[in-house]
Amino acid sequence: MDPANTTTKEEILDVSMRLFYEKGYHQTSFQDISREAHVYRGTIYYYYKEKNMLRQDALVEHFRRCFRLAGEYCKDERYAPFLAHYIQWYKFLHDPKSRRFIADYFEDEPIYQEEKGLPRCYTLVSRLAYRPFFIQENIPALAFASAYGYIGGLIRLIDSDPSAYTAENVFYECLSSLVKLWGLDDTIPEKVRSVVDPYIERLPKDRIDLTSL
Repeated sequence: MDPANTTTKEEILDVSMRLFYEKGYHQTSFQDISREAHVYRGTIYYYYKEKNMLRQDALVEHFRRCFRLAGEYCKDERYAPFLAHYIQWYKFLHDPKSRRFIADYFEDEPIYQEEKGLPRCYTLVSRLAYRPFFIQENIPALAFASAYGYIGGLIRLIDSDPSAYTAENVFYECLSSLVKLWGLDDTIPEKVRSVVDPYIERLPKDRIDLTSL
């Protein structure tokens, strides 16, 4: 973030993401964030009543950063979110600290609770990535929740042995499974692959930040 254009809330989120990455979510306290962001704890509470709200925003911002990088290489707004998903999986596989943050989240939030607005990041990211292909409101709540459970299981499996997987394989396997769980057109994965594969090949992997969320 540009310090000259950073609001207090943005600074709190930026510092929190750095601490979540460096120390771990559970090892980071509001006191740590207050000290590093140079704000009173009451100021943090004004914007974030509980730490999990910070984590939700951190997850959304994590995807937005991936999306911004994807947009540099994929100008088709229908498919850039899919390239962003690939970047997410690449970070998850190759950056242990990012992997810890995501894995801890799904460990703490194993069930999709729509009535509580949790997990908000899952809902927002799904809408962003898949909106050219489906209307989320048309998907039964059970199917949406099942897909969330599938992603959590996939993350736990990969976390146990990340070296056994590649970002490409995980990305396309996840895409195919979500399409089936949501009852979407089964030609979507091939359509996405035909467009996104060239972007994946052209994306310099050293542009993917493996030093932060």
